[in-house]
Amino acid sequence: MRYRLMKKKDHVKQKFLGFIIVAIIILLSACTLVGPQKKSPSDSTNVSRKIGFEERKAEDLLKNSISIPYPDGKIFTPTALSNDGIAYGEAIDQGHEDQNYLASMNLRTKEFQKIKDVEKTSNLTHVAVSYVDHDIVVFEEYDQLNQTGIYYLWKIKDKSLTTLIDRRPIGTVPVTQVARSNQKLFINYEVGDSLYQMEEFDLETGVHQTIESGNSGFPTVFKDCLYYVQIDNTTLTTKIVGYSLSDGQKKVIDQTKDDQRYYVDLLTNGHNLLYLVANNKDASFTFENKNHKKIFSTSQAETSIYRNIYLTYMGERRSEERVKSQYYLWDLKHQIHYLYDHGPILLSDKGILWIQFKKKDSEIPKGEIYRNENSVMRYQEW
Repeated sequence: MRYRLMKKKDHVKQKFLGFIIVAIIILLSACTLVGPQKKSPSDSTNVSRKIGFEERKAEDLLKNSISIPYPDGKIFTPTALSNDGIAYGEAIDQGHEDQNYLASMNLRTKEFQKIKDVEKTSNLTHVAVSYVDHDIVVFEEYDQLNQTGIYYLWKIKDKSLTTLIDRRPIGTVPVTQVARSNQKLFINYEVGDSLYQMEEFDLETGVHQTIESGNSGFPTVFKDCLYYVQIDNTTLTTKIVGYSLSDGQKKVIDQTKDDQRYYVDLLTNGHNLLYLVANNKDASFTFENKNHKKIFSTSQAETSIYRNIYLTYMGERRSEERVKSQYYLWDLKHQIHYLYDHGPILLSDKGILWIQFKKKDSEIPKGEIYRNENSVMRYQEW
């Protein structure tokens, strides 16, 4: 989940310690990262049973995944997955660690392709993929040292590159979200002092326009509307706004009324819209079209993805032995919680890419997950 933080009094901030994620910034201007509570697998089982979900081993679902080693001589970190079975992410060539680049890998054919070298304005310049589909990639090159960032649009078929936005300064860790409806892109990005605005970009004409100048986030296209969360730093409330794609009219769909709960993410698989609502204890995934029926609550949920019938996110560790981040995988249609203990998960409408550890996670050095001696990519289509 991606929290952007509003400025609040210290006593209010204290209620969020242990719940807010420091790397993602929407509702409080400063917070403390607190280590996860230590839980055992039996604790997780009790939670699953309590909410009516069957608990199964992830191997039951993922046993037919194919293994895909990382390309020889390269370190490839996949961070986005398209319906075409293509993974996108940052890569470097071993022996040339000073030059990173955006790359793709076809998980069906195992073809690896360099897309663009990063323009190294400092040794802290990286590339982040914000959006992919069958014909475009939106990514950002950001320099943490010089606090600059440039957004690019890569058209896959004709291999053309367009600069979308050149921004300065940026925050230390940029948090950019992109949604698409036909030839319109909706980009939510930081414009300064932790203020995020929503901009529309026309892929045909190249015209930009700001559609939300107030602090906002989580653009999600669902049916005939763009939905997003608007954050009011004065009243300390959040609103879900629906922006009509046909006439540009805005409508407040729902809002929080005090500082006890906040909308902190919106997710869709194209058929359902999910809200993620946080209070001072936990966060709950709820269905928008079922009178906000709570699916389940969790103490922590970062980088949530909802595709097909599956939901994944990064949450608190389930056991004391876990060192690396813990990832969760849920089947919302059949109410199954798959116990998963490997690396990051990426979802598309048609498949799953997951990172299988070859060693205990505690034996993999920090920053060395994506090496053939430590892990392997696994891919499965539904």
